[in-house]
Amino acid sequence: MATRWGLGADLAIDLGTATTVIYQRGAGVMLDEPSLIATDPRTGALLAVGQDGYEMLGRAPGQVQLVRPLVGGVIRDPVGAERMVRHLVTSLRPSRIVRPRMAVALPGHVSPLERAAVEDAVLRSGARSVFTVDGTLAAAIGAQEQVSGPAACLIADIGAGKTDLALISLGGTVVARTLPIGGDTLDRAIVDWMTQEHRLLLGIRTAEDIKVRIGSAGARGPVGPMRVRGRDIDSGLPRTVVVSPDDVRAALAPVVAELRDALAALIGQAPPELAGDLVNGGLTLTGGGALLHGLPEYLSEGLHVPVRVAENPRWSTALGVGRCVEDFRGMRSMLTESVR
Repeated sequence: MATRWGLGADLAIDLGTATTVIYQRGAGVMLDEPSLIATDPRTGALLAVGQDGYEMLGRAPGQVQLVRPLVGGVIRDPVGAERMVRHLVTSLRPSRIVRPRMAVALPGHVSPLERAAVEDAVLRSGARSVFTVDGTLAAAIGAQEQVSGPAACLIADIGAGKTDLALISLGGTVVARTLPIGGDTLDRAIVDWMTQEHRLLLGIRTAEDIKVRIGSAGARGPVGPMRVRGRDIDSGLPRTVVVSPDDVRAALAPVVAELRDALAALIGQAPPELAGDLVNGGLTLTGGGALLHGLPEYLSEGLHVPVRVAENPRWSTALGVGRCVEDFRGMRSMLTESVR
């Protein structure tokens, strides 16, 4: 979805486990691609990045290695991350003459080494300077929450590799927690359930498709069954089974219950005045995991607060960082400049 590059335009980057979203100052979201690279393990040559790499997932021959440079929102393959960011940024700008400032979202729990890895990857991709912003705060800004006021807002940013929870007031985080669960966890839960209940092996892309089409957190969700193809564990041959929404709901139940319980515990840690704000303000869901059918209703029933999904949950963090690059001076308190 890349469009024409404007010289000198600053960039905002949401560097996620599953997806990288890039926002250009003055133009909005310019790129939304899987955080994935394909390389030749024999030579190290870069074969594909983003969507082109994703199309190879589960289908690549032995001479193609597929790598997600980020795990749980932090860089685990610095070289791969640099190559991925450089390729995606270069796909937006044909010239290296003008190097933009770049702002990137980071999880609040990152270590100094993890922060440095992100800053280095972005600098080496062609940035003139790098700024970082707390990812959950950015998600709240992108979801149109009034983060600078005294009234509390509660955010659950459900990514692929992790979920960040934060209670925000007066422009800062009051209490926060990161869960090692996300959209990938839901996919693996479906794979495990199909293995146990049907002795059928599924690819992760098939599990994701099941989640999107008939997965739900509660009774309010899709009603029709789905035919699923995989490999029979015993015979090794292809087999098709029919899976109902109730089946998938059962597979996902432990994961969504863990999210609900963690949110309840977080609310319990909040000062009484801020917890009281949630009776009206409620919880806002961001991230791709927020799109699971029935999740707002499920959480609202369990937490006794209203729950809403951001208008564009997959882009909330990028839009929030984008707000910062649109107004560097006015949002300066939200940004930390790299001194590298």
